[in-house]
Amino acid sequence: MDIHAICAVHVQLIAPRYVKSGSTATLYCNHSVPEDELYKIEFIKDDEKIFQYIKERNPPFVTPGINGVFMEYSENGTTIKLRNVSFLASGVYSCAVSMSTPIYTKPSDNVQMKVIVPQTENPKITFEKSVYMVGENLEANCSSSAASPVPHLTW
Repeated sequence: MDIHAICAVHVQLIAPRYVKSGSTATLYCNHSVPEDELYKIEFIKDDEKIFQYIKERNPPFVTPGINGVFMEYSENGTTIKLRNVSFLASGVYSCAVSMSTPIYTKPSDNVQMKVIVPQTENPKITFEKSVYMVGENLEANCSSSAASPVPHLTW
């Protein structure tokens, strides 16, 4: 592959921006490197390698993974599935593809993925006292169960 062909290498991470907690997120490293020139594919989260495929190794996979997330991957290393995602899977993801001849690595752009954790209960209003007199100041609290993003409560 000549220098002009190297400049034309395309690498793109296709990943969801938002994923509901407990569901599956599929990340696909789309690239234009010919199979015979492919050396390695890596997936990165928050600047840490979470998956590596090296074509000539046996086994070809290295999977450091993500705490609390079960990972599956395709045989050719282009796709990983994060199953039963938790809030810990939120972060900045990218992938990188390396060629063997000439040695060259091309990263994708970053994709910010957020895991949405819905509220488990409706908001609750509690009062300081159970009975108020006319003209007396009312003190109340509106609270929500834990969620991400944090719910916006208004009166």
